[in-house]
Amino acid sequence: MTICNASNVGPVIVLNKIDLLEPEAINAIIESVKLRIEDVPVFAISIETGEGIEALKELITVGKTYCLLGSSGVGKSPLMNSISGVPTMKTDAISAFSNHGKHVTTHRELRVLDSGGLLIDNPGMREIGLTDTSDASNRTFDKITELALECRFKDCSHTVETGCAVLAAID
Repeated sequence: MTICNASNVGPVIVLNKIDLLEPEAINAIIESVKLRIEDVPVFAISIETGEGIEALKELITVGKTYCLLGSSGVGKSPLMNSISGVPTMKTDAISAFSNHGKHVTTHRELRVLDSGGLLIDNPGMREIGLTDTSDASNRTFDKITELALECRFKDCSHTVETGCAVLAAID
């Protein structure tokens, strides 16, 4: 979210692999995300069953570029294949050992979709570094930023200080 805020990009949250959960658990996760991150579209999908894919495809519009970002093994490349209808991105089965997806994609690929939108698939993120994102971080963590104004000390680290409004809110 901070990357999106720092880049003035409208984020979309895609929760994949919903076929692995019961409907009640899916609904609870969606509500939890929407409670924390307001005004951002949330899509629950399953590459395995196709559930939610059409609704996500409807979001994609002519002339706009969309980028798939996420950890390794979450299903970005299978999603790219599913949305584009062309299985050109290499994918692999879920690991029987770990029950997680595998890191397969090693390059970025841009695809022009039938809808006229552009979709970029990226390798999975294992680690991310941000530079000069104070404003973006404040927008991403707006509730913490607001609470921090009430802290007893201006240089509060929000970890151990007496009079920390953030710690009080967590408690």
